Amino acid sequence: MVKQKNSNGNYELINEITDSEVVKEIIEALGNANWQENIKLDIRPPDYKFTWNSYEHHVWLNENGTLELIIVGQSNYVTLSEAASEMVFEILTGRK
Repeated sequence: MVKQKNSNGNYELINEITDSEVVKEIIEALGNANWQENIKLDIRPPDYKFTWNSYEHHVWLNENGTLELIIVGQSNYVTLSEAASEMVFEILTGRK
């Protein structure tokens, strides 16, 4: 389930990914990313949240269109490439 922060600062469900092929695509994109460990961030609340494999992921959309992600409680952080960001954003939100 993918949730997006609304104008009130609350998160609302915007997408539920159930297609196993689409799930494989996002797993591959995140698995191939250059994750950094032991990173602590103190930034604004995430733009999107999703849970996969019982881990909550927080997602920020940068001004340049790239995505930054953390895995909550794991101290893992990544900034995706433009191509990976575009693909992951489309899967998460259902829009380009």
